[in-house]
Amino acid sequence: MLRQAEQARRSGNILRHIRILRDALQNHPATFASLQAVVASALSGSRPSLARRVIRKHAPDLTPSEHRVLQSLVLQAEAGTAQALEHLLRHAPQGDENCLREIYVSRYTYELEGVEAALATLEAAASLIPRKALFESMIRFAREANLPPDRRLRMAQAAMAAGFHDTAFHVVAHTAFSEMGAHWEALRIIDTGLKHNPRSYRLLRYAVASAFRLDDLELVETLLEKARAAIPLESGQNYNELIEVYTVAKRDAEACLLGKAGVKAYPKSSAAIQGFLKAHENFGDVRAIQAYMPRLVEVAPRNTILRRTARRIQNFEHHALPVPRSDQELYEILFPELLSLTRGTPSICGDAIVLVTSSLAVGGAERQCVAVARELVRQQQPAEILCLRRRLYAGSLEEEVIRSKIPLSLLEDEVIPGEAEDGMLPAKLVDFLDLLPRQVGKEVRDLTAYFMRVRPRVVHGWQDTGSTAALAALLAGVPTIIMGGRRTMHPAWYPRHQKVRDLFRLVLHWPQVRLICNSAMGARSFETWLGMEAGSANVVMNGYDFDLIDRQAGTRSPVTLRSELGWTSSHVVVGLAARIHPVKRWHVWLRVLKTVSDRNPQVRGLCVGDGPLMDEMKALARDLDLEGKVQFVGRKVPVEPWIGAMDILMMTSESEGLPNTLIEAQALGVPVISNDAGGAAETILEGETGHLVRCNHLPEHEIAERLAEPLDRLASDHALRRHMAGQARSFARSRFSIAQAAKVYLAYYASVGAAGKALPPSDP
Repeated sequence: MLRQAEQARRSGNILRHIRILRDALQNHPATFASLQAVVASALSGSRPSLARRVIRKHAPDLTPSEHRVLQSLVLQAEAGTAQALEHLLRHAPQGDENCLREIYVSRYTYELEGVEAALATLEAAASLIPRKALFESMIRFAREANLPPDRRLRMAQAAMAAGFHDTAFHVVAHTAFSEMGAHWEALRIIDTGLKHNPRSYRLLRYAVASAFRLDDLELVETLLEKARAAIPLESGQNYNELIEVYTVAKRDAEACLLGKAGVKAYPKSSAAIQGFLKAHENFGDVRAIQAYMPRLVEVAPRNTILRRTARRIQNFEHHALPVPRSDQELYEILFPELLSLTRGTPSICGDAIVLVTSSLAVGGAERQCVAVARELVRQQQPAEILCLRRRLYAGSLEEEVIRSKIPLSLLEDEVIPGEAEDGMLPAKLVDFLDLLPRQVGKEVRDLTAYFMRVRPRVVHGWQDTGSTAALAALLAGVPTIIMGGRRTMHPAWYPRHQKVRDLFRLVLHWPQVRLICNSAMGARSFETWLGMEAGSANVVMNGYDFDLIDRQAGTRSPVTLRSELGWTSSHVVVGLAARIHPVKRWHVWLRVLKTVSDRNPQVRGLCVGDGPLMDEMKALARDLDLEGKVQFVGRKVPVEPWIGAMDILMMTSESEGLPNTLIEAQALGVPVISNDAGGAAETILEGETGHLVRCNHLPEHEIAERLAEPLDRLASDHALRRHMAGQARSFARSRFSIAQAAKVYLAYYASVGAAGKALPPSDP
């Protein structure tokens, strides 16, 4: 009956909706929720008199506070939200129930007037009487309406400013920052939460996630130590909580050991069983779950993971395949199945070029994806962007995509739930997808359904998304598939990317799949990481829209910025725009600046960026007696005017991909000095546009000494800086134009299935 009422409401038949609910009230005991639904429906149908009759008839079934809430709904419809809120605040008794009335008013507003009206109601209530439940409701409405992360962030910050430091508010703020690509700010907000809730495993889990996202493995280890100290293993729930933290840290083997210890110590604990199952499912050890299945079913027969794993085991047995001990073993098992499945798959051979990215948060890979798409569209190529997850917020790249009129699809909007089961995908294909790990299987299933509907000629996946996009494109019969490697794979990062590696290696057996990196150094590192033949990874340098860079740079005058910082044209400004993160080695940067500024008193330092080491680097600058000589201005958007205000840009990173900062600085006429991290050597003409110092293999104090030499020479020679500035501008704009990058990509897109094989079929 409730389903019929909901169908009537959605179809716009309010009167039928009311009649069904009224009949339900006559046949079943009235509850506050059911009465509220009837009243709200009557009011949405402009029948306040009916709403009042329902309230009067069922008044004996209501508490006084519930009665006031329903009356306020009618008052709101007749006199407005403000009047209804005032009525509740005036008549409701003191205590927690008061704010519940306000929440109900907001719920009614949401149903009839939309989420913005509901939020306005809650904000009005919070300004009068700030209560935790009000902020919780604001955030809940924001999630239901899929509001952008910057709005959710402001709500969480307002709750914390009002003195509510619950874990939930810090988690909301962390998630919002993460979606906006501000991972350091996300980590910082969780650190604040841990000061109020030091034993919160949820906060520790999110802190580890951010530290991992920032590639700060030392901080990850520190946080794991905190988790071990904060979570005593005195219950099955404790084991479950610690396993979650270890899983986020990609310590899958250790998480599995904890899971086994947990079910051994607390065999009857459903929480311990949940931890065991999560750890082994995440690692892909289905066989371990199979071995424990009888005793687990006895204690937790309805556990979701257990039932899901039981179905997977049945699928393996149905296909006469061995049950795997890890995801790596799984892909080795599935390789012949995938080979058989794709052998008879006809090529789609449509026209579209689909560029797949996980999100449009502000990041280097995302910016490059948008830049390539924009240039392809400008050249009238049938290109579009497919984004897996929405990240719309002020300043996000999604806004730029929309302004640039680049065709954009969001996978969550494009894929119909149950599409695969309804016949879009062949039954054999659905069976294969059911054998994959849960998250990978869902993403590949949705992408495959989308590709089979859109029929693209090319699928180009950016960063880690390239592996799932490539597998889906193979299954859909796409003839040309590109996987993009956008970083230099450092051995310390291998554990974090193990699952991606397994999937990369699986799909690289097919000749229509190519791996393209953005630097030669990055390509060699991927070949080592994946066990590929030397020279089998292709290279396409990043491309830049220099017209856009010039427009951004023109938004602020370099002279004005320098003047605001207290510097004149006689000062030599040495700068860097980067995260203040260990991998950027800002401590080395500051020591180089100290050495050179002691020799040349006109030298000044400009630090643009934010990160976990900001306070530490400011303290180091004071210790080095650099106060007055160096300015930390934080993260700036756009950053181009600040780079343009520099005379020299110096980079001291431990590791890099293809450093965007070096290229953008040269394009703006700023000479550069860098050590040989990652692809830095591919971005500089030595002695012409700057200096590359091959010292990355040396101890840090020697790196500082080696970098100080060319910086001292360049800072002391105005004519040389001027000459290099002109050379740098010409070099960067000729070598790294987006038109050139798009031309090379189009050549790869046209070479269907040619010379792309990277791994021997016998070695999956």
